[in-house]
Amino acid sequence: MAATRSSLENLQRSWDTVLGTRSHVRILRVLVETRESMTVRELARRAGEHLRAVQLAVGRLLEAGVVERTGSGTRQQVRLNRRHPLAAALQQLFKAEKLRFEHLIERLKEVTKTYGEGADLIWLSEEAAADNADFELGILARSDVVDTITDRLRKPVSQLMRREDVSLEVHGWSPADLEALDWAPITHPSHLVPLYGVLPHVGKATPRSRRASRRSHADADEALRRRAELIAEEIAQRPELVRKAREEVVKRLKTAPPPEARTLREWEDILSSMSVPRLRKWLVGRGERATRLRQSLPLTLLLASKEHGTAHGDDE
Repeated sequence: MAATRSSLENLQRSWDTVLGTRSHVRILRVLVETRESMTVRELARRAGEHLRAVQLAVGRLLEAGVVERTGSGTRQQVRLNRRHPLAAALQQLFKAEKLRFEHLIERLKEVTKTYGEGADLIWLSEEAAADNADFELGILARSDVVDTITDRLRKPVSQLMRREDVSLEVHGWSPADLEALDWAPITHPSHLVPLYGVLPHVGKATPRSRRASRRSHADADEALRRRAELIAEEIAQRPELVRKAREEVVKRLKTAPPPEARTLREWEDILSSMSVPRLRKWLVGRGERATRLRQSLPLTLLLASKEHGTAHGDDE
């Protein structure tokens, strides 16, 4: 029995090596999807990883035998070693991953067709994902309707998120919002999976006069992030604060005017759908939604940050 367990552990270590890092997974995904050999530089470009990280990862995968070299000298390239015992399993793994993604896209198209009327464009992006989310669902619409459409989509998207076991951040943008940003996903259409509507033209230039204002906003958010770190620490010790904050939000929703109610509904969704560990990570995230909602933290959480500071002898 001991010998059998030892042999099994040796096989498991093979998987540890092959799928041990994000770079390994991204490299293998590219190599599985194509039968052609390619240079390490081209592999890094397709995998979206830094060249040095790919060089190191390819070296480890060559040692494991799952990747092989072709050509000679300066013309050397790499490809998946399809004769390796794990090659067929890797192909099945990434095929299943692709099918799951295609299934998710179809479900999202159904949701956006039903609830996205009035938007110019709704897209899915992995490149813009933040706040520990797998993807961003972006909505582009006129400034007078973007908040309404975004609110309308949050609940069905949240329900889909739970059914499909993925995390999606829903962000609404107006054309003016995107013009005012140094970086916006809409300016990189190759990173987008359109779900609804047609990609409009949006300018990329950003006036220099807006940079100082954005810098001051960044400084203010960094202060809010420090407060959120205190809240996250306090929640770890007192998980019941999440329930109390949700109760506070539900109570305020009964009398809140429409602009405040939209924000409160977002908080209600977050406090209801996120586990405590995920909420703690999200609170200190640098994504657009976390950045925006940190400006309107529920009073229960704000008081928790002050209690934490007092308990640890801080000034705040």
